[in-house]
Amino acid sequence: MTAAADLLPAATRLRTAVARVHRRLRRESAGSLTATQTSVLARLDREGPATLTELAADEGVRPQSIAVSLDRLEQQGLIARRRADHDRRRVTISITERGRETIVSERRSRDLWLAGALGAELDAEQRDLLLHACELLDRLAER
Repeated sequence: MTAAADLLPAATRLRTAVARVHRRLRRESAGSLTATQTSVLARLDREGPATLTELAADEGVRPQSIAVSLDRLEQQGLIARRRADHDRRRVTISITERGRETIVSERRSRDLWLAGALGAELDAEQRDLLLHACELLDRLAER
């Protein structure tokens, strides 16, 4: 087995490439949502309702910081808050139908850009190699 120290240059290169693609995809936004707002909507769409504390932890920010994003999303009708029947202090946040439509549009915009870039920059063999790499990246992400 290869020592982790021997793999540092590869790890650095991979992290850098993934970060650059991530930043580029964030610029391909279909609307006026911030990165945090988009991330929150995507999380709610993918995993279902959550509390403010859970969303803050997922985003790696303080609850006070995520509250501002949630207020704006609620004002736009993209999320809804609901108090739990068993504990009125507990508020669950869920995505609305309008929020779901918004995140689908965001994803579509980014996917269209990426599909265009794949077609323009990579040949069929390179695209196949990249798809295989996606499987490996998913495996690393699950670790």
